Amino acid sequence: MPKTSSSGPAPGRLVLFDLNAQRFGFRIDNLIEIGTVGAARSASDLPGYISGIALSRGREVPILDLRALLGFSARPLSPSTPLIVMRVGAQAIGLAVDTVSNIHTPVGAWHPFPKGAVPEDLNPYTAVTRIEDDLLLVLDEQMLLSVARAEKEAA
Repeated sequence: MPKTSSSGPAPGRLVLFDLNAQRFGFRIDNLIEIGTVGAARSASDLPGYISGIALSRGREVPILDLRALLGFSARPLSPSTPLIVMRVGAQAIGLAVDTVSNIHTPVGAWHPFPKGAVPEDLNPYTAVTRIEDDLLLVLDEQMLLSVARAEKEAA
């Protein structure tokens, strides 16, 4: 792929994590905390894209089922499951992941996520880049709830 400056900003500093043996990242701008799921609770009245409720800094935070949203097989939550808590608009959401790697600033080329690869209204990705030999997909945390709600309505 050729280097590009894209029509949007470069991803900047990213929180890196792995999910289903794939490397992902979020811009650090909306990070609230990194921890574990702890004593998450489930509730029958939760939408299908929410896998439970965790406590973060003394308040309840819904845990978005990121595995289902990205098409991976389900994995039950445990108290030691890593949790990334992000600000999405005015609310906080938790994202259960397999591992949290580190904070990283991509250097070199980054590429906007290819148009048409996913329907625009269901696209949680903003960019693609490489870290050493790994492909890194940069997720747009602001789109995750919209994508999850749209997929629930389509089901």
